[in-house]
Amino acid sequence: MASWFTRKKLRNAYLKIVRQSGTPKSIARGAAIGLFIGLAVPMGFQTPFAIGLAFLFKAGKLTAWLFTLVSNPYTVPFIYPVLCYIGSMATGTPLTVSSINHIFRDFYSDISLASLLELSAEILIPLTVGGIIAGTISAIAGYYAVYGMVLRHQMRINSSLHKKLSLRATRMPNTGNPS
Repeated sequence: MASWFTRKKLRNAYLKIVRQSGTPKSIARGAAIGLFIGLAVPMGFQTPFAIGLAFLFKAGKLTAWLFTLVSNPYTVPFIYPVLCYIGSMATGTPLTVSSINHIFRDFYSDISLASLLELSAEILIPLTVGGIIAGTISAIAGYYAVYGMVLRHQMRINSSLHKKLSLRATRMPNTGNPS
């Protein structure tokens, strides 16, 4: 397993998400925004769009930013061809996997905004359409997944606090006599 993908790092990311201040809905909105932007907007523009939309929709800013990291230099070689394939099917101009890989070959050697803009319209339109489709589906699924995670975490914390307070109340001596 790669050193950047460990159980401890996943746990830390999970805790950063569920321990944020805010309602479960606002944190989940941030995740949905981040996932959508992370798939529909090219790298380099994602953070300003995600943070701006998070402010606009009163969503978790940190969560929005964290979830844009779904596309990064390590995942783009896998994600962009899939998005292109989805988008090409949706636009009615199906591209083969080999043609997508051929077009992206130069892009992979220098993953940057400049190299993305050098890609032809033949691939940019399917990439955009595929990003919007996958981003929408991921945003909906991500919203409900994160909402459930945060809600469960907050309920667990509240339950634990309630138990501690109940134990403390039962241990306190009754100093007053009601009669």
